[in-house]
Amino acid sequence: MLNVISIGGNALEGDLSNVSGLIKTIYQQSRRGKVLITHGNGPQVGALAAVEHKNLSLITAQTEADIGMQIANWIANYSPRKLKVGVLLTSVLVDGNDTAFS
Repeated sequence: MLNVISIGGNALEGDLSNVSGLIKTIYQQSRRGKVLITHGNGPQVGALAAVEHKNLSLITAQTEADIGMQIANWIANYSPRKLKVGVLLTSVLVDGNDTAFS
């Protein structure tokens, strides 16, 4: 069974006291099957874009990688048993002509 856990970018801002609960949830789900974790990075992209004047796709990839590695490290360091963890960056092509932007 594949268990999908989605973490919003806002949940990863500021006080990270919820990390232990997150790791506990991931661990519990891993006992039931494979786990796929997705995460947002909107607030982190905005904060980094305000101080680094790079291409938005680079800033998005940088924050995506940073968050992915942070989650992987939390899992490696705080799980009751060692779980195999991998981090995968993705890219999305947005159609500027999409009517959703009207």
